[in-house]
Amino acid sequence: MRKCFLLALAAAAMFAAASPAASVAGGSKTHSCPPGTGNSAYCECPPGTSDSAYCECPHGSQDFAACACPSATSESGYPATLFVPAGYATIGAAVAAAAPGSRIIVGPGTYPEDVTVTKPLTIVGHDATIDATNLNNGFTVPTPGAGTRIEGFTIENAVGEGILAVSTSNLCIVHNTVENNDKGLPPAISTYAQCLPSAGGPGDCGEGVHLMSTTDSWIVGNTIRDNAGGVLLTDEIGPTDGNVVAHNLVLNNTADCGITLAGHNPAAAPGGIPNPAAGGVYNNLISDNVANGNGVAGQGAGVLLAAGLPTGGGAVYDNTVSGNSLSGNGLAGVTVHNHVPGQDLNGNRIVFNRIGTNNVDGDPDFPVADPSTTGVFVGTADALTITIKHNVISSNTDGIFLTGPVSLAQIVHNVFTGVTNDIVGP
Repeated sequence: MRKCFLLALAAAAMFAAASPAASVAGGSKTHSCPPGTGNSAYCECPPGTSDSAYCECPHGSQDFAACACPSATSESGYPATLFVPAGYATIGAAVAAAAPGSRIIVGPGTYPEDVTVTKPLTIVGHDATIDATNLNNGFTVPTPGAGTRIEGFTIENAVGEGILAVSTSNLCIVHNTVENNDKGLPPAISTYAQCLPSAGGPGDCGEGVHLMSTTDSWIVGNTIRDNAGGVLLTDEIGPTDGNVVAHNLVLNNTADCGITLAGHNPAAAPGGIPNPAAGGVYNNLISDNVANGNGVAGQGAGVLLAAGLPTGGGAVYDNTVSGNSLSGNGLAGVTVHNHVPGQDLNGNRIVFNRIGTNNVDGDPDFPVADPSTTGVFVGTADALTITIKHNVISSNTDGIFLTGPVSLAQIVHNVFTGVTNDIVGP
């Protein structure tokens, strides 16, 4: 059993106790399809993305983040603009003083803070570093911080997450560098909850950016590197849905996965029947990211979709993983793990990705192990429907490795180059 799944298992137990070129016509959307694939669903709005901006904003351009999350450079629309350090010595002091909807401009410098944002604010850094050495997090955004934008910071050295959002919504996390966080990982000794081992698995300290029970938010255009893991979406205290993780560089997070969608809530799909009001990680979009070199020390995927509940009830469904470039990860470029019956991982779509050599550590987590390099791995203990289409998978022993009762109906139209076995199993 590999680290990504063990981490999902550990967190679940803990909280239970506690693009290719060729534009497509239609409005201003500029999604693209590889030549010869025809009018694919990728060229329309992916199922579950209620955010119309995903269809309307240009993809494959530096303007995507500005379009998805309107720019913070305009002087209008804010009740006030506060300045750090010119007006306030710390970011926390400016946050406390600001009226909801205000903008905070943070000038060059290093700020030793764990900033908690308890109202909707636009916080923009200019050559500003948050050094969270010996602090839990860099930024924490709870429920009252819904609507906050965090842009332009370097966030480093936190015991736990660089950025943690809990039970909130409508965040824009754009153009930050989140690096060298999760310092509470063993052999360090930390009492921070996300770092604690549980249920036979290690803690992960929450990874670089963590959306916990958070909805309709955007993580766009960031560099997320050298943390335990990169981006983590979980549902401990409610659903995590409608989020977009796009155009990020997720690199060398060697202890865990690059991007993880993990079901931690046993009420999200009791008996495998989804209960979206209670929890679940669903209808999220993971698009146009580069996820390379992750999980090679702790055995993690480029993108992982998993339900980590030993008794069932977890839910990670109807998510879209599209247009990503994935290489050199410890597990497969895209990995789907469902270890016990009674969970819902159906309806996920893995489409139009460019997947190089992955699974460099092998994946022995299922009765039929996969020791070879692999592009996409799907392992399930229960009947599973999944779409795997229009991916280009290259330089692996196995292109797609399936084990367990996986439907083959929507695993079609992939391109394999330099691959010994196109599809293995189920």
